[in-house]
Amino acid sequence: SGRHVQISQGVITASGMRPESYWVQRGQSADKTDAARFDWQGGQLTYGSGGDTRTVSLPDGTQDLLSFLYQLAFDPPLGENTQLHITTGRKLGSYAYQSRGEEIVETPLGPIKALHVAQLRQEGEENTEIWLATEYHYLPLKIRFTDKQGSVMEQTVSAIKVQ
Repeated sequence: SGRHVQISQGVITASGMRPESYWVQRGQSADKTDAARFDWQGGQLTYGSGGDTRTVSLPDGTQDLLSFLYQLAFDPPLGENTQLHITTGRKLGSYAYQSRGEEIVETPLGPIKALHVAQLRQEGEENTEIWLATEYHYLPLKIRFTDKQGSVMEQTVSAIKVQ
């Protein structure tokens, strides 16, 4: 419950999203704020909260929790497992995703064909599933996050505007 704000800033390159900074606030207090800074030239990622930060090697193609959703539009996992390096602002992890095939997703815009992509996970761990709109350049159409306790948060697109 409460407030959850995320900001990702970066650039779009020929190979997709290239985040430069990521910030997330969970709740109202500053002690629940995490951030990540991507130093692509120096090959380092700095992440953490307040004065408690850590700097590690920056794997090629690393994304943050927001940019990875749009990176999938550039390179959707159509076959075997796809490994993604993702920072939450609190940690850096390697996550496996795989295609679960095409489905029709009911949305406020009507039914839309989507590629269902799911994180491979162990029982009792967090899980993310994404449905990418195949007719809209694989943009995220629906996102379902399941936490360790089994609580589910789901978002579904209500409008798509292409300019």
